[in-house]
Amino acid sequence: MKKAFYLLIVMVVLLGMLPVPAAAKQGKGMHVQYIDGEVGITVLGYRYQVRVMIVDEDGNRVFGARVIASTNVASDKVVSSITDDLGIALFNIYTPQPYMSFTVSNVVLRSYVYQPEYNLETTIDLYAP
Repeated sequence: MKKAFYLLIVMVVLLGMLPVPAAAKQGKGMHVQYIDGEVGITVLGYRYQVRVMIVDEDGNRVFGARVIASTNVASDKVVSSITDDLGIALFNIYTPQPYMSFTVSNVVLRSYVYQPEYNLETTIDLYAP
């Protein structure tokens, strides 16, 4: 009985000495700085052009981030675009509907964490002229 008890204590001490994996680094935060858009008339309806700027926690524009958004129009209710070197993702959505609502739902980029609580804007509503 004493041997088992001592063996248990040794095992507990040895387990306590094992290295603990470091917490995964979260990465730098990023968020939506602004959303703007315009409506153009086409032969079959309207072209809604939306621009979304993504910046990091220091205010620097983020290049290469995938911006995922939802709309209330077209067959593709979920759309995505990649930010350019100015940190802007450009969306062109064509539809016959005279109104469009556009909402950013996620932003993805390796080594970054999307922080929607810091978004200055998340939704834009556009109306045809």
